[in-house]
Amino acid sequence: MKISLFWFLILVFVIILIRSSVFERIHKYENEMKMLKQNVIHLEGATTQAKTTIPSWFNYRAGEFSGVAYKWLYGVDKGFWHIVNITRHCPNDECELVYIFEGRHTTQDYRCPLCGKYYHPHGDEYIRPLVRHSIGKKFGIDTKAVFA
Repeated sequence: MKISLFWFLILVFVIILIRSSVFERIHKYENEMKMLKQNVIHLEGATTQAKTTIPSWFNYRAGEFSGVAYKWLYGVDKGFWHIVNITRHCPNDECELVYIFEGRHTTQDYRCPLCGKYYHPHGDEYIRPLVRHSIGKKFGIDTKAVFA
Protein backbone atom coordinates (compact mmCIF):
# COMPACT_ATOMS: atom_id res chain seq x y z
CA MET A 1 0.00 0.00 0.00
CA LYS A 2 2.88 2.38 0.75
CA ILE A 3 4.40 1.93 -2.69
CA SER A 4 1.13 2.60 -4.51
CA LEU A 5 0.51 5.71 -2.39
CA PHE A 6 4.02 6.89 -3.23
CA TRP A 7 3.43 6.47 -6.96
CA PHE A 8 0.03 8.12 -6.68
CA LEU A 9 1.60 11.16 -5.03
CA ILE A 10 4.31 11.27 -7.70
CA LEU A 11 1.62 11.14 -10.38
CA VAL A 12 -0.34 13.98 -8.74
CA PHE A 13 2.83 16.05 -8.45
CA VAL A 14 3.70 15.51 -12.14
CA ILE A 15 0.15 16.44 -13.21
CA ILE A 16 0.29 19.64 -11.14
CA LEU A 17 3.70 20.47 -12.55
CA ILE A 18 2.58 19.97 -16.18
CA ARG A 19 -0.65 21.86 -15.60
CA SER A 20 1.12 24.84 -14.04
CA SER A 21 3.64 24.89 -16.90
CA VAL A 22 0.87 24.96 -19.51
CA PHE A 23 -1.04 27.68 -17.66
CA GLU A 24 2.17 29.67 -17.26
CA ARG A 25 2.77 29.59 -21.02
CA ILE A 26 -0.82 30.59 -21.73
CA HIS A 27 -0.57 33.44 -19.22
CA LYS A 28 2.73 34.59 -20.74
CA TYR A 29 1.22 34.58 -24.24
CA GLU A 30 -1.83 36.53 -23.04
CA ASN A 31 0.42 39.10 -21.35
CA GLU A 32 2.51 39.48 -24.53
CA MET A 33 -0.63 40.06 -26.58
CA LYS A 34 -1.91 42.53 -23.99
CA MET A 35 1.39 44.44 -24.06
CA LEU A 36 1.31 44.54 -27.86
CA LYS A 37 -2.21 45.97 -27.78
CA GLN A 38 -1.17 48.53 -25.13
CA ASN A 39 1.90 49.56 -27.13
CA VAL A 40 -0.18 50.33 -30.23
CA ILE A 41 -2.84 52.83 -29.30
CA HIS A 42 -5.22 55.13 -31.21
CA LEU A 43 -6.02 52.39 -33.73
CA GLU A 44 -9.56 53.60 -34.49
CA GLY A 45 -8.51 55.75 -37.46
CA ALA A 46 -5.75 53.50 -38.75
CA THR A 47 -5.75 51.93 -42.17
CA THR A 48 -6.00 48.15 -42.42
CA GLN A 49 -2.35 47.93 -43.49
CA ALA A 50 -1.14 49.96 -40.49
CA LYS A 51 -3.26 47.84 -38.15
CA THR A 52 -1.89 44.52 -39.35
CA THR A 53 1.71 45.41 -40.21
CA ILE A 54 4.12 45.88 -37.31
CA PRO A 55 7.20 47.72 -38.59
CA SER A 56 10.78 46.57 -37.95
CA TRP A 57 11.45 49.54 -35.68
CA PHE A 58 8.41 48.91 -33.48
CA ASN A 59 10.44 47.47 -30.56
CA TYR A 60 12.69 50.55 -30.47
CA ARG A 61 10.95 52.28 -27.56
CA ALA A 62 13.76 53.73 -25.46
CA GLY A 63 16.75 55.98 -25.99
CA GLU A 64 19.02 58.46 -24.28
CA PHE A 65 19.11 62.07 -25.43
CA SER A 66 21.07 64.89 -23.77
CA GLY A 67 21.93 62.75 -20.74
CA VAL A 68 18.33 61.73 -19.94
CA ALA A 69 16.76 58.35 -20.75
CA TYR A 70 13.38 58.44 -22.49
CA LYS A 71 10.79 55.74 -23.12
CA TRP A 72 7.79 55.97 -25.42
CA LEU A 73 5.02 54.06 -27.18
CA TYR A 74 3.63 54.27 -30.69
CA GLY A 75 0.13 55.08 -31.83
CA VAL A 76 -1.50 55.01 -35.25
CA ASP A 77 -3.95 57.54 -36.61
CA LYS A 78 -5.17 57.76 -40.23
CA GLY A 79 -2.37 55.52 -41.47
CA PHE A 80 0.49 57.43 -39.82
CA TRP A 81 2.47 56.44 -36.74
CA HIS A 82 2.87 58.79 -33.78
CA ILE A 83 5.31 58.77 -30.86
CA VAL A 84 3.18 58.95 -27.72
CA ASN A 85 3.38 58.57 -23.93
CA ILE A 86 6.94 59.83 -23.61
CA THR A 87 8.35 59.33 -20.12
CA ARG A 88 11.64 60.50 -18.64
CA HIS A 89 13.94 58.12 -16.76
CA CYS A 90 17.20 58.25 -14.84
CA PRO A 91 20.03 57.01 -17.09
CA ASN A 92 21.75 55.45 -14.05
CA ASP A 93 18.99 53.24 -12.64
CA GLU A 94 16.13 53.55 -15.21
CA CYS A 95 13.72 54.79 -12.54
CA GLU A 96 11.04 57.14 -13.85
CA LEU A 97 11.85 60.75 -12.98
CA VAL A 98 9.50 62.77 -10.79
CA TYR A 99 8.61 66.39 -11.58
CA ILE A 100 9.77 68.73 -8.82
CA PHE A 101 8.48 72.28 -8.50
CA GLU A 102 10.31 74.19 -5.84
CA GLY A 103 9.30 77.67 -7.01
CA ARG A 104 12.82 78.99 -7.54
CA HIS A 105 13.53 77.70 -11.06
CA THR A 106 12.01 78.65 -14.37
CA THR A 107 13.07 75.36 -15.98
CA GLN A 108 11.41 72.01 -15.43
CA ASP A 109 13.28 70.11 -12.75
CA TYR A 110 12.95 66.38 -12.44
CA ARG A 111 14.49 64.21 -9.77
CA CYS A 112 15.25 60.51 -9.59
CA PRO A 113 13.54 59.05 -6.52
CA LEU A 114 16.22 56.35 -6.21
CA CYS A 115 19.54 58.15 -6.61
CA GLY A 116 18.31 61.69 -5.91
CA LYS A 117 20.00 63.25 -8.94
CA TYR A 118 18.31 66.23 -10.64
CA TYR A 119 17.68 66.42 -14.39
CA HIS A 120 16.35 69.02 -16.81
CA PRO A 121 14.78 66.91 -19.57
CA HIS A 122 13.38 68.25 -22.82
CA GLY A 123 9.67 68.42 -23.59
CA ASP A 124 7.85 65.96 -25.84
CA GLU A 125 7.91 68.27 -28.88
CA TYR A 126 11.72 68.36 -28.70
CA ILE A 127 12.10 64.59 -28.20
CA ARG A 128 9.76 63.41 -30.99
CA PRO A 129 12.03 64.66 -33.83
CA LEU A 130 15.05 63.09 -32.12
CA VAL A 131 13.26 59.73 -31.91
CA ARG A 132 12.17 59.97 -35.58
CA HIS A 133 15.73 60.83 -36.58
CA SER A 134 17.11 57.88 -34.57
CA ILE A 135 14.62 55.50 -36.20
CA GLY A 136 15.58 56.77 -39.65
CA LYS A 137 19.30 56.29 -38.97
CA LYS A 138 19.07 52.94 -37.16
CA PHE A 139 16.59 51.30 -39.53
CA GLY A 140 17.33 53.12 -42.78
CA ILE A 141 13.81 54.38 -43.44
CA ASP A 142 12.28 57.67 -44.56
CA THR A 143 10.43 58.68 -41.40
CA LYS A 144 8.54 61.48 -43.20
CA ALA A 145 6.54 58.84 -45.05
CA VAL A 146 5.78 56.90 -41.86
CA PHE A 147 5.27 59.46 -39.09
CA ALA A 148 2.79 62.31 -38.97
